[in-house]
Amino acid sequence: MIEGRARRIARRSPDAEPDLQALRLQVQRVEALVQDLLDYTGGAPRGRVDRFPARVLAETALQTLRQEAGDGAPRLTLAAGTGSDALLRADERRLELALLNILRNARQAAAGVVTLAVHGDGDGIVFEVRDDGPGLTAAPEVLLQPFWSSKPSGEGSGLGLAISAAIVEEHGGSLSLRNGDKGAIVTLRMPCDGGLAGGEL
Repeated sequence: MIEGRARRIARRSPDAEPDLQALRLQVQRVEALVQDLLDYTGGAPRGRVDRFPARVLAETALQTLRQEAGDGAPRLTLAAGTGSDALLRADERRLELALLNILRNARQAAAGVVTLAVHGDGDGIVFEVRDDGPGLTAAPEVLLQPFWSSKPSGEGSGLGLAISAAIVEEHGGSLSLRNGDKGAIVTLRMPCDGGLAGGEL
């Protein structure tokens, strides 16, 4: 509704376009914050719970991130190890959101490359996101607090990591953060559902 009114005003008063563009940006920020709050509280519509290979989830998340990224963005790589075809039973949309939030943070922090590794680990699946940036800016328990952000005011809601942790825990998994030799490492551990893609269920 606001966007429609803005377009009508712009047609009648072309000089108002800069102010209207600023208004549109503010509306987009409010919409993004509302969506973040819905995702954090679980109030967003849930997708169907299905079985899908862990590797496919990783590939889909990276493809989405590549589509979002502009020229000069860090290189995004996938390292699919043994067991990456194991099946997950989850709300695929929400689990992809959890992975995307982490990948977006890594992309913003990275100097040149972000790596998403996925592999089996016993009866579970491990997703590991690494960047080559400056590393964690605060203790992990602080970074996972809702509304805490190291970004400048107006950039981000401070809910990304908290949303990811909540989604992963909904599915019986865990999320941890640590510094590597260079940059930060975020690890998601998820229970697998047994079986492999294309195999016996």
